[in-house]
Amino acid sequence: MISFTAFSQPKAKWEGTIPAVANKPERWHRLIDDLYKEGHYFGVLAASFRMIHFFDDLKSKEKAFQYLVALIDIGYPHSLMDIFFVGDLDQTDRNKFIQSYNFYKGVTNKIKNMEKWSTDFFQRIDKENFNKFLFYQSIKKYNEKDLVGSLDILDKILRTPLSKNDYTFAKKVVRTKARIHFERKEFEKSLSYYDEFLLKVNPLTPSDWLEKAWNLYYLKKYDELMGTLYNLESNSAQGYPSFEKYILRAQIYLENCRVQNISLLTRSFNKEFKQSVEGIIRGKRLARLKQLQVVARTTHPQYKKVLDSLINLKAESRKIGDLKSRNRELARYLYQTEQKILKVYAKFYKEEALDQAAKELTMLSESLKFLGYSTAREKYNPLTVFIPRDKEQESLVDVIDYNNKGFVFKWKQMGDYWRDEREKYYGAMSSKCD
Repeated sequence: MISFTAFSQPKAKWEGTIPAVANKPERWHRLIDDLYKEGHYFGVLAASFRMIHFFDDLKSKEKAFQYLVALIDIGYPHSLMDIFFVGDLDQTDRNKFIQSYNFYKGVTNKIKNMEKWSTDFFQRIDKENFNKFLFYQSIKKYNEKDLVGSLDILDKILRTPLSKNDYTFAKKVVRTKARIHFERKEFEKSLSYYDEFLLKVNPLTPSDWLEKAWNLYYLKKYDELMGTLYNLESNSAQGYPSFEKYILRAQIYLENCRVQNISLLTRSFNKEFKQSVEGIIRGKRLARLKQLQVVARTTHPQYKKVLDSLINLKAESRKIGDLKSRNRELARYLYQTEQKILKVYAKFYKEEALDQAAKELTMLSESLKFLGYSTAREKYNPLTVFIPRDKEQESLVDVIDYNNKGFVFKWKQMGDYWRDEREKYYGAMSSKCD
């Protein structure tokens, strides 16, 4: 009789072997400490992910999650929720790290509709005093349309002692307050948060200039608004191509029937995007349109996350020599393999991201052309050109986008909006011409 166990089973195609340089958890512990010390944060993220998936020991997983929480706290710009769905530490201590870990696990399970597990993790948190959970409760109040209750919780958070490690979180809390005051039409109050805090501290967030500008729009401070938008042409806003700056300008010109200004606005748009728009119309390969690739990074969150990681990993890989000599071999393996993996993801997302960017770019281009003619006729027959839609009864700040960005509010504006057949909104077009 032949025993089948005598034959080795073929290795599954998706299985792999961890090379000798990377198969000892102690080496990863030394490397990740060194990476964080040197400020190589994208390397820290990659190393944390490997440690969670390569090793089963509690020490490795706990160290990896400690660094993931640290990255969130210092302002890593993309969601890490999916990583928290993997692995369990099963700890009930009330120190800041364990509470953060249990909080993120609770949120992740909530997103996955696993209510029992979510409740279990939330029960391990000091719900009365843990600021991240309080912020979560504020969001819940907001979704229930209890704006005053939401603001009360945000104020409670800001009254608690906040360390320098809470700096990014504090900015998020203040920005949320500013957006809720905007929704309550308290534009002066909302504006004060941008002027007195958000736009005075580094690093600047370009979208804050836009949100300040919308407050100025409703306060009819058009001169200051236009000046604010010029900031989006500065080096601080590089890599942040904004269609909304054209929308705001178009609104002001349209409301005042400024035909010449609309012409100048179109010229400005063409200077930045004409080659890409013409390339799209002529059927050029989208991947060859340089400016379109920049736009694609802002219109597709997953693609942006991958490209941001690739750029930063490449920059950090040039500084491997800054690390301790015993960590450099493993660091080279980490950076080389991580970039290979991300390049595969980039190819996967690229076509979809370019298609999405091409649609948005061509629609805005055609809309601006149309606007040039319609502005001159706005005095006489606006209803033949624009379709008004009352949005004031709807929420101005959407539900948080858990899947793509974590705790980041989506942002939309008040007023009547015009639209094309795709239901794509571009800006308030209510006429104030005599």
